[in-house]
Order: sequence, then structure tokens, then C-alpha cells
Amino acid sequence: MNCGSSSIKFQVVDPVAERCLLAGQADRLNSDKGKLKWKQDGETSVESLPSPNYKGVVAKIFNIVDNVNFSYVGHRVVHGGEIFKQATVMDKENIEKLSKIASLAPLHNPVQTEVIRICQDRYPTLGQGSVFDTSFHSSMPPHSYMYPLPMEWYNTHHIRRYGFHGPSHQYVVEQTAKRMGRPLSDLAIVSCHLGAGCSIAATLGGVSQDTSMGFSPLEGLMMGQRCGDIDASILPYMSTKLGIECKDVLSILNSQSGFLGIAGTPDSRDLEDRFLAGDETAALAIEMFCYRVAKYVASYTVPLGRIDAIVFTGGIGEKSFIKRKKILDYLTPLGITFDNDINNENGKKSSGLISTPTSKVDVFVVATDEEMMIAKEVKKLFDEKV
Repeated sequence: MNCGSSSIKFQVVDPVAERCLLAGQADRLNSDKGKLKWKQDGETSVESLPSPNYKGVVAKIFNIVDNVNFSYVGHRVVHGGEIFKQATVMDKENIEKLSKIASLAPLHNPVQTEVIRICQDRYPTLGQGSVFDTSFHSSMPPHSYMYPLPMEWYNTHHIRRYGFHGPSHQYVVEQTAKRMGRPLSDLAIVSCHLGAGCSIAATLGGVSQDTSMGFSPLEGLMMGQRCGDIDASILPYMSTKLGIECKDVLSILNSQSGFLGIAGTPDSRDLEDRFLAGDETAALAIEMFCYRVAKYVASYTVPLGRIDAIVFTGGIGEKSFIKRKKILDYLTPLGITFDNDINNENGKKSSGLISTPTSKVDVFVVATDEEMMIAKEVKKLFDEKV
């Protein structure tokens, strides 16, 4: 179960065979145009949800997945704070702990916690575990995750960098090592999860050393609607200029900035269509995005000491050969060379490898599978309890 504020993704998977048995998604649950879509045995079904009630939609999903046998329920939870640093069994004690850190991710954690409770009521005999977006990055050293702010803020309010997209980064890093035919423990990999939300992670031996997102998903890269890194003094300055509260400025940084703020659309494909038609504003947005991605990638030579491979994933990372090309062109000083034709095909005929044999860094395109990673972690969690 991968629950957002207005959407729910769900799958039944076999993590040993790495096979998906059923997959679906409920979308636009905050509108009167909700939709529930799922696929099983090659057949796709769709149901309209004109007046979606979140709990009611969850119940519909249970009725769908009950057609397949499953042994455990795995949940994606956005924020584990400093409490949950690995996949965790969701019993009453841990659900209570989770509810106490809801304020760290107010749009996601409360609804995810509630769905865990609903699942326990529906499947009381099944083991339930949660995998946290932040837990993969809990291995970061203090000099990486601490902000240069009053120490009291960290000690009392837990203000620090947490990082997100953990299951995605973990999955593609492991897949990259397999494709390279080398032990993950030997590799320094930079993973670029680029979609509506974007983050980059630096992993050494499969262990996260640094990542671009911070206390919240707002920090780091330019995104579809989020601004990424900016000067914090802009908040009170624009609050005064616009005559609005700082929280309203923050809302603009989260939902009216990034691609949308610069070019008027949050959609990467629309942006590229306009870019190819000669739109200068779209060209600026793309250049800003690619420059910032490349700058982060290059900076991760510091925590890693070297870069053996770069892997692109997420909707943009997997499909946008235009943006990948621009990012890799910026990274030429690292000795990276890539095949234009293979890049234009998104690496589909080369097991995702788009770099040339002479490149000093291997570059891959790998489709992420967060649900499979969640399933693997939850199965491992309960296997260890036996």
C-alpha cells in the first residue's frame, strides 16, 4: 500500500520471483473525478469514483486484492523521523509512535497511519510492516545530515536533513550493481530519481552518504512544482512584499514554483514540446533543471571519493533523453561520454547502459519499482522474526 494525500497505489507482488500479480491505482481522491484502475492477468478494469471517500476507496481496494493470496501487508510511509530507521513491524506500540511524528509530514503520515490501522482491522492475522522514505538515508553521517542552526533546534525539535525516495534509490542502486556484474559493496553510485518530485542520493557500498532532499521534500533540486534550494530570506521578504503570511509564501514554494513557476506548466513533456518548438521560457526552465541536477551529481564526488556509476530513474529520469543529454553534457569534466542514439532509446536495447565503453563513469537508465522494494523489505523483516 502506497498512500498519498489524494492517491493510492497498490500491488500484490511475489518478492522472491520479483513478479507483480496485481497492480492498481486510485487517483484524484480530492476531487469529484476520482478513478480506480487495476490490472490482473492481463485484464485492465476501471471504476469511476464520483464522490470518493478515502476509507471507502481503501475498502474497494481490499475487495480487489482479496482475489489473490498474500501473506503480509507492506506500507510505504513518507517520514520515519529519527525513530524508524529501518523496515518496522506495525504493532500497536509502533503505530502510536508513528502517530506522534505526524507533524513531520502532515500531508502524508496521518493518512498512511490511518490506512495501517484500517488494514489491521481488515487483516488481523497478517503481519504488517512499514518501509519509510527516510530510513534509507538514516545512515548519513552527522556532518551530512546536520544543519548549521542552533543545536537546540535539533535536540528539541529534531530539525535535520532526512532525505526521501529511499525505496526508489535503494532499488535502482541494487539493480545497477547487478547490471554492472559487480558487488554492491564495491561501488560508489549516484542515483537520480527525477519525476514530479526529484532527489539525488550518493551511496557507497549501497549505503546512503548524502542526498539532496532535507528536512522536507522541498530542499534540493528544482522540481515540477517545488522550487528546491533557495535563499531562506526570500520568505519574509516576499511575505512583506505580497502582504501574505510566511506559510502562504511556503505554499507557493511547494506548489507554484519549479517548472510551473518558471514556465507555467509542471509537466515535463509539455515543457519539452514547447522547448522543441523554440519556446525560450521552456528552454530556460529545462536548462535550470539540468544545471542543478549536474551540480549536485558532481558535488557527490566529495562524500564518495569517486563515482563508479550514475543511474537515472523516475518519470523524467527514465523517459527524458533531452534532459539526460543536457545533464551529462554538463558532467563532461568527470570523463563521462555517452551514446546519443542509445540515450534517445532510453537504453532499452542495452540493459539500460547509455554510456560508451571509454566513459570513466558508467551511466544507466533503470525503471524504479518502489513497491517491489517495499515487498522485499517487509518479507525480509518477517523472515528474520521466524
